[in-house]
Amino acid sequence: MSDSQGWDVRGQPPMWPVLLLQRLGRYVFESGKWFAPGHTMKVSAGIDPQRPESAIGGLTFIEDPELGAIDTPNGEAQFLQVVGITADEFAAAKDGRARSVLERLVPAHSAVHR
Repeated sequence: MSDSQGWDVRGQPPMWPVLLLQRLGRYVFESGKWFAPGHTMKVSAGIDPQRPESAIGGLTFIEDPELGAIDTPNGEAQFLQVVGITADEFAAAKDGRARSVLERLVPAHSAVHR
């Protein structure tokens, strides 16, 4: 199996998560805005350049249920998870409604609800 440039990619971890996190970091750096639980973001180009047919059209952010938040000498640091959502879910999650959308999508015993 080869990628679009002919490189053998069997057994290699996917690169799209790294590229997505880089894009999110660039957004924070360039805009001066950071993410918090319940924020949403449209991803017009999709999250994986190798799969443009993906239904994921947006992102939302939740507090990491295991890591949560910690106090540091420089203030509180909150660990977040990035959750991919469809365009319809994105529309429903805007304006602070992300948590209620996720509660409908994810079983109650999952890490999202811990």
